Amino acid sequence: MAGKRALTPEDVLSFKLVADAQLSPDGDAVAFVVGDSFKTDGKYQKSNLWTVSAWGGDARQLTGGPRSATSPRWSPDGETLAFLSDRAEDGQRQIYLLPTGGGEALRATDVEGSISRGLSWSPDGKSIAFLKRDPDTEDEKRRKDEKDDVIEFEKHPKYTRLYVMEVESESVSCVSPEGLQVWEFCWSPTGQEVAAVASDLPFEQAWYTCRLVKFSLSGGPATTLHQSKRQVARPVWSPDGGLIAFLSSNWSDQGVVGGGVFVVPSDGGDARELSASHIASASWLHWSDDSQRLVTAAHERGGIGLAEIDVGSGIRTSLWSGEAVFAEPQRPQFSMDSDGNFAVVREDDESPRDVWLASPAATGLEWRRLTHLHPQAEEIDIASTDKFAGKGPTAGRCRDSCSGLLERRPMRDSPWSPSFTAALRPFTGTSTTRAASGFSCWRPRASRCSCRIHGAAPGGVWSSPRAISATWAARTGRTYSWA
Repeated sequence: MAGKRALTPEDVLSFKLVADAQLSPDGDAVAFVVGDSFKTDGKYQKSNLWTVSAWGGDARQLTGGPRSATSPRWSPDGETLAFLSDRAEDGQRQIYLLPTGGGEALRATDVEGSISRGLSWSPDGKSIAFLKRDPDTEDEKRRKDEKDDVIEFEKHPKYTRLYVMEVESESVSCVSPEGLQVWEFCWSPTGQEVAAVASDLPFEQAWYTCRLVKFSLSGGPATTLHQSKRQVARPVWSPDGGLIAFLSSNWSDQGVVGGGVFVVPSDGGDARELSASHIASASWLHWSDDSQRLVTAAHERGGIGLAEIDVGSGIRTSLWSGEAVFAEPQRPQFSMDSDGNFAVVREDDESPRDVWLASPAATGLEWRRLTHLHPQAEEIDIASTDKFAGKGPTAGRCRDSCSGLLERRPMRDSPWSPSFTAALRPFTGTSTTRAASGFSCWRPRASRCSCRIHGAAPGGVWSSPRAISATWAARTGRTYSWA
């Protein structure tokens, strides 16, 4: 396009990592994280919290400093914003509380050990639960101080446990049973129990045999609610207390999930899949206030979709789907208020990451872009993108995952060469950068029933999807048919 220039690696680094859009309980504001896409001299990338009105206006920065601030979470009454930061000590995150009516953020914890991003207010707003890894021993601290950088992988594994901080007293206590590795958790509506994705051992491989459990905050052993050959993730307890919804499938990486939607009675019983007939892989779940429906974000036909699932029948009703990604570090997610408004960080083939709000309308959802954090994008000509949709090898459901990239490289006998990459991220990924340098990039996403092609075709003409699939099949041994 005239007047624009090609995307460069320097441009990619200039785009900020916008993430974790959190809609306030009254629906008036969205808090979110803006950070660098690289690390310099700290353990984490530099990042800060921002906020923007849901009704429009300029975004406002809430925190500053040379280190990280992440995981903004509104209190149920909307008067306090909790977040994690290592501003006091590099690499040691603590919980901070920021009054939304004005004032400085106050440090609320003084703990040792890595706090993960599992930060969650109790339903009554009196407590905050979080996951924390056991701290280093004195010998491990000494070795680090002496720059002894030998890594003995999992020779001395450390448990990640669930802790609760009482907001008024700022007292912190471990509430998970001894000998339980906690990967994820959610509160019960009473605030007296939690459901968790857990394992008996803290090894990385233990996640692949994890199970869904519940336990009381007052003590006692964990009760297993569901366990199978597949992993589980994203537990969410229904507001009426009767069911716990979760995701389940076979996944390669901890936290990077998308799969079937299940519910299990909170007092025990068989799990029931709601998504057996759905052409979508859900990654995020949210209960309706009446506990009759689950609202989901899902990978859908190569894009992303928001939908409602009737818990009784399993019928899925699409609210919106589009050629975009909800650009989070691991899984697509959203936050939602009681009026049905969605806050997300969204990126597509033409626009880099920004905060968007979707509101109910007569014909589905109406989108409004709340931030414009990357004005430099107006100068850049992003390579054109084509999409081809097809059917996977299993009766219309793409269960057999084959995600990757095929690119044309100059001075090679073969015009195509496969290399595996992450999901489509036009402004922060690799495909469009390579396309700007003369490569032709094909990104088959058979697990999502689609592929995308960036840049110009060899000789100016694309081979048919079937021909490209034949090349891919010859190299991988997998066959896919295209509509």
